[in-house]
Order: sequence, then structure tokens, then C-alpha cells
Amino acid sequence: MTRTEKPWGWYETLEECSNLLYKVKTIYVNPDQQFSLQRHIYRQEFWVVVEGEGTVITSTYIKNVTKGDYIHIRKNEIHRMRGGPNGIRFVEVQEGVICEEEDIVRLEDDYGRI
Repeated sequence: MTRTEKPWGWYETLEECSNLLYKVKTIYVNPDQQFSLQRHIYRQEFWVVVEGEGTVITSTYIKNVTKGDYIHIRKNEIHRMRGGPNGIRFVEVQEGVICEEEDIVRLEDDYGRI
């Protein structure tokens, strides 16, 4: 398992299966950081919070989440996760015809990424 460092935290890919069209990751967002406001054209995501707390921001709601909460991100739904004062860790299951980083359409980014 390889950890991929990001300016907002990190993720590890736990499992992926291109012919069954899914990927499973553990994602950690550092305290008071957030990943880009984004959407995905080809996949939906299911998140389960396993540690910490944070805020989910989508095109239709803002919700504080903590251990045990789950979130469904639909295809093309604008979304981001913001880590709380101690950060947040969640398991993400991606499902769709493309489960790759190339399926990220960034709308806003705190770190100057396009």
C-alpha cells in the first residue's frame, strides 16, 4: 500500500479493480485544511468517517460529520471535505467507469492546482 501525500493531507489506495469498476481508499484531511472543491464526471463516491471530525460541503448542503457518519457523493455533485481541529479520516469507495485521479474537475483550490 502506497501513501500519496497531498498539500491537504494524504490518501492510501486499499483496493482497486478496473474490470469491476471500483476503488477503495483511506483519506486523511489535516486539521483545518480542505481538498479542492470538485466534481467527478464518471464516478460516484461513498464515504464513511472512521476518525476525527470535519465538514462536508456539497452543492446542496454543508454538514458537520464525525466517526460513524456516511456520505454519498453522486456523479457530477460538487463537493469537498474540510478537516476539523484534529483532522478527519474516512474510507472512500469509488464506483464508476473511471476511478482515477484524472476524473477530478477542480472548481476551487487552496493550493493553486488546476
